[in-house]
Amino acid sequence: MINRPLTREEHYRLLTIDFKGQARLRRCDAAVHVEADQDQRFWDSMFHHFAPQRKLHFISHSRTWSGAQAAGVTQCLSFMPYLSKEFFICIDSDYRYLMQEKDINIKNFIFQTYTYSIENHYCAFQGLDFVCERATGQQNGIFNFELFLQRYSAIVLELFIWHIYSRSNFQLQFEKWEFQDLISIRHSGPFPDINNNGEAELSILNARVQHKLSFLTREYPYAAIEPIRKRLNYLGVNTDNVYLFIRGHNMFDIVVSIGRKVCEELLEHRKDQQNNDSHKINDLYVGSHDFENHVKHNFSFGKYPEMIKIENDIYKFFGSPKPL
Repeated sequence: MINRPLTREEHYRLLTIDFKGQARLRRCDAAVHVEADQDQRFWDSMFHHFAPQRKLHFISHSRTWSGAQAAGVTQCLSFMPYLSKEFFICIDSDYRYLMQEKDINIKNFIFQTYTYSIENHYCAFQGLDFVCERATGQQNGIFNFELFLQRYSAIVLELFIWHIYSRSNFQLQFEKWEFQDLISIRHSGPFPDINNNGEAELSILNARVQHKLSFLTREYPYAAIEPIRKRLNYLGVNTDNVYLFIRGHNMFDIVVSIGRKVCEELLEHRKDQQNNDSHKINDLYVGSHDFENHVKHNFSFGKYPEMIKIENDIYKFFGSPKPL
């Protein structure tokens, strides 16, 4: 019995012991601390798919040393000295993977998204046509998500490189909020315009990005951009997939706004084919669902490198052979 205030180290060590005890009582293999409630669904899906034989006890918030209930990555990382096979954490990579932040890896009992966050995985183009079909019951033949996201990535890549460079060079003033504002697209009222595969939105985006790039290259002619470009390329960032490494909430908003427009048009096209049959039209809309609800289940297992990295981490962590 400790009759004095706990030190910070004692607090987190005792919480760790408690979490592992909770897992054992539930006949689980391990306790897992994630950043938030919504993160649990993502990581539970990952472990269920790649390690279905493992039973895990998830924790989405816990008490800080000061006694407050807390969630988020900072709280997860507070447990770093006490992690093990029986208690580990799962976090969004943010820019940690791209900056190669020390100790954030599976060897230290830390799973990460490799993309900026879980929302980027929801935006993976490989499953978006299926999301539209689940939301509307109609096959998507009017919008090419793959081409749009590739073109979007190609437009913002250079600006993204400058943004990453600015994080380690404090003489260059390029705040995160400004970068996020520059790479947004219109998504209110009648927008986004999805005609011609979003050509109008991409043109506006390109003009805005090029204007900022002209300013940056003029104001900072000696910026060491090339080493950043090479490092990002080595880590898997290229002209096709930058959207996976941009702040997830921003990309999620873009993809959801486009997906909703696509679903609206799919339903309108189908409605026009019903010969004004009110019952069929009613059934069409009653059976439809919001794109956002379905996109949160967009798990394209094994279809792109960042997902495969999670898969490899899970097999390595549990010592399970990867299926052929």
